[in-house]
Amino acid sequence: MPTFEKYHSTNRVRCIIAGISGSGKSTLLASLANAGYRTCVVDLDGGLDILDSYLTADGRKNLHYESISMADPVAWTKATNLTLNWKTPSEDLGRVDTWKEDSVLVIDSATFWAETCQDHVLLSKGVKKDDVSWNIALRNVMHTYFEDQIARLSMLKCNVILNTHLKEIENKSKQVRIAPEFFGKVLPDRIPKYFNDIYVLENRKLLTKGSDIYPFVKCSAPQAVAEQEEPDLAAIFHKIVAYRNRT
Repeated sequence: MPTFEKYHSTNRVRCIIAGISGSGKSTLLASLANAGYRTCVVDLDGGLDILDSYLTADGRKNLHYESISMADPVAWTKATNLTLNWKTPSEDLGRVDTWKEDSVLVIDSATFWAETCQDHVLLSKGVKKDDVSWNIALRNVMHTYFEDQIARLSMLKCNVILNTHLKEIENKSKQVRIAPEFFGKVLPDRIPKYFNDIYVLENRKLLTKGSDIYPFVKCSAPQAVAEQEEPDLAAIFHKIVAYRNRT
């Protein structure tokens, strides 16, 4: 059995960026594209217009996106297929499981991706969305569908970013906590375990250390990344990779 001194960390980053709507989560992606990462965005949020002000000429060439309407009844299938094989009417970037550490797959937002999963399951079961009689078994199907995809993404060789909204969750004791927003009360606790880095974007700062308000926040290289960072994901990626490759 090898000792840990022979352990080699990967240079890929798996990250959740959580923040309220309009906090600037989408604009963070510009720094990655500008820094040379091939940045591929599954756009379910419809908020990419603002990137125009932040992308350099080279950054525009590095940022690829496909916008999918939440109103599309097959939005879940389209979005999920893109995370398997990036093929659109205008380009074919191949199977995502062949991408390397110079590429970033982004789901913007994963909150809405989870919602399309919910819609997909309801449609397949012939249940109307406004039917409040969903049973536990049906919710478990939704949870399994979505968590299976997250588990798959966590095994990719490329970098993965999930942009999510924040939500308040009330427990049985009526205590309220804040968590990344995925449908229901189960997934907000399950999904973070697949990611080594979870940040909150607040007041134009990336918070990278857990707190009483955001206990879910964590960083894979706290020795290299400050507790509050400027909203420059490329710089943070470089700090994490440099720390992992220290001698």
